[in-house]
Order: sequence, then structure tokens, then C-alpha cells
Amino acid sequence: MPANGKLLTYYLVVVVAAVTFLALLRVVNSPFGRVLQAIRENPFRAEALGYRIVFHRTLATSISALGATLAAP
Repeated sequence: MPANGKLLTYYLVVVVAAVTFLALLRVVNSPFGRVLQAIRENPFRAEALGYRIVFHRTLATSISALGATLAAP
């Protein structure tokens, strides 16, 4: 089967989607992701444990904005 532009684009999209998925999976399972889960469940408790709520929420929003930027054409 000859490699044309559509086939190469398809494989490029599959690879980028897989890499993005693995990167976000790593973020979720990292200590940063655990803090975000704690903030989601009970922000007052997370703040009492010493986590900087505003910093973590801002960083999470920045990561999501980066993902949206990469997804935009």
C-alpha cells in the first residue's frame, strides 16, 4: 500500500493522541494529580493540609489551556 498524505496524517494523529493520552495519564497519577483530586473532593481539607489551592488550580488551568491550544487547528 503506497503511503500518501491521508495515511501519513492518520498515523500522525494517532501517535499524537496516544502521546497526549499517556502524558495526561502521567499527570493524573503524579503527586500533582493527587493534589488536584484532593482539591476536587474537599478544598478546605486540602488547604488545611498545606496545599496552595490557587497555585494548583492555576497550573491545572494552564495545562488544560495548553491542551486546547494544541487541539485547535
